[in-house]
Amino acid sequence: MSIDPVVKHDQSGYSALANNPIWFVDPNGADTSFADNAARTQFNETYKGVDNAIKGFDKKIDNKLAKWQEKGYDNERVNKRMTRQIGKLNSQRSQLHEIKSSFDEVINSETMFHYGTRPNPDGKYLSGGGTLYNKDEDRVDIWFYSGLEGTLVHETRHGAGYSWGEWGWDNGTNSPTNYDYQDEYDAYRQESNYTRIILQGMGRSKLEIMNVIKVNYGNKDYIIKEFHQYCEPEKP
Repeated sequence: MSIDPVVKHDQSGYSALANNPIWFVDPNGADTSFADNAARTQFNETYKGVDNAIKGFDKKIDNKLAKWQEKGYDNERVNKRMTRQIGKLNSQRSQLHEIKSSFDEVINSETMFHYGTRPNPDGKYLSGGGTLYNKDEDRVDIWFYSGLEGTLVHETRHGAGYSWGEWGWDNGTNSPTNYDYQDEYDAYRQESNYTRIILQGMGRSKLEIMNVIKVNYGNKDYIIKEFHQYCEPEKP
């Protein structure tokens, strides 16, 4: 037995995988740490919820394919209906796989991630969170208001983006680098998909996401134009 190379103030040095070996692997010893139990619980439950939902879609798709085969492929009406239904299920499953990939990247990355929550009495805050690099601790800190699973998904996508090299951090100015509207769009898109598929909510439309980006980055024509193109790419 060896001690974990990354110090986690909320865990023993001899504990591993955030005390959840069923769900997590930690090849580098640089796994996630949590400032409080609420952050740990919500991270674990959100990850498991996405993973279980993917398995649920696997089963639904297999059942649809079995019924399709049973009815035969020579019925044009059945073919159209099954193609449409299975296509929708595949699309939703793919969206969940994207979310899971973000969590997997944070879990398995050599970068240290530290999650924490802030109190949210009576659900006062409907959104709110942040992701930044902590140069003193050499880690990425992520926070969200307790109970906001969609925001947790959003900020985890930002964390994964840092690990993937999509954005970085300038220690001199203590600010992010190479960070733009696309990073925000990807995060809001995963938040929206999680809300719509897992929480059965409406999620954010592309127009709503665009308006959020517009507020965050200012009403600059070139940003809005490029964002429109990113949301609605021209068909080849």
